[in-house]
Formats: sequence, structure tokens, C-alpha cells
Amino acid sequence: AKIKDIASGVSLDGFLDEGYGAVARLIQAEDQEDMPVKSNSFLASLARIDDDRMIKYKLAGTPGRNASAAYHIETYSVAEREKMIGLPAGYVEKPVGRLFSELTQKAFILPESSDKGETYRDFLPREFWHFRKKCNFKFLANSEFPYFQLALSSPLEGKSQLAFYSEKQYCKRLIGNGWSIPVVEYLLGSLTELFASDVLLTYDKYNIPYPWPYISP
Repeated sequence: AKIKDIASGVSLDGFLDEGYGAVARLIQAEDQEDMPVKSNSFLASLARIDDDRMIKYKLAGTPGRNASAAYHIETYSVAEREKMIGLPAGYVEKPVGRLFSELTQKAFILPESSDKGETYRDFLPREFWHFRKKCNFKFLANSEFPYFQLALSSPLEGKSQLAFYSEKQYCKRLIGNGWSIPVVEYLLGSLTELFASDVLLTYDKYNIPYPWPYISP
């Protein structure tokens, strides 16, 4: 009941980038402005990571006869989703960015431009070989150098027709497969009572504060 009471008062407004608002605010009456607005659950499939449940809005002009022209519509960014789920800023975005950068440069550009017959094994760190061998790739057009954008399938994708994710989409997929960190802590917190305190081990960065009100049993 406690986690429900605390979470019920948390609105997604505070997690959106500056200038953006929750679409639900557009249809609320004046006496409902203090009511918290919730995000729908993050999903992982390519068709659902940026569907119409994930929309935020921003004023793009002066409202007039053409009301739709007054609003700029986007879906929640990776950073916003990280905050909503209780992760530190960049927790997903930074390592995924490195993954895509390493694959783009060292699994494709450098081997393809090598005049010595070198392969990705000569450039790509071994920790990334799994992705080069197990994933399928697509190359999407890009107006900036290197003039293509990498898209890759999930390593565990078992479907006959693969879904390919760009860098941002891959981040959103991982978050969609995750759980809200404070909720998990609350659910597992009572298990600590089953063990002596000297056998409970911590881990690096275990005490990072959550970006929304801290919840404990």
C-alpha cells in the first residue's frame, strides 16, 4: 500500500525535457491541473516503442484556427525514459552509443577501407565480437558522415522476420524490457530480513539516488 500511495502522487511532467508537456494535459479541465499524469508501460517491440502511447507535446506557435499547427509532437526520449524507470542519466544511452560507434567504425568502416585485407577481428574489441557474429545488420541512409546509420537486430531475436533497431530504438527496446528500479527494490527489500547483515553484499554504485521520490519498505 505504501508504494502505491507514494507512486500515485508522482507525475511524469517533471521527467519531460524542458518545454514539453504530457498530452493528457491538453484535455484536462482547469480543476484537474494538479492531478498527476502517468506514462503508459514501456514496451520493447519495434512497433510499440514509439507508438501513440508515448507522445509528448510542445507549443510550436500561437494557437489559432488550426489548433494542430500550434503543437510540436514527439515521443519520449531515451533520457526521459531512463528517468521515469529510475535509472541514472545515460545508464542505457551511453553504453549503447558506444556499441553502435564501435560496430560502425571497427566492424564495417575500417575493415572495408583496409588495403591490407584486415577484418573486423583486427579492429573490433573482442567484447563486441558477439554482436558482429550473432546479429544481423541493415544500413540506413544518413545525410551526415559516414552517410549511413547502423541498425541491428536483437541478439536473441528468434523470429523468421527480424526487426532492426537504430541506436535510439535499441535503447528504447532495452528500457522496454526492463523493470522500474524502485519497484523492484521495494518488492525484494523484505527478503533482506531473511539473511544476516554480514552476508548481504553491495555492488558498485548500489546507492545511486533515484530521480523520483525514493521508495523503501
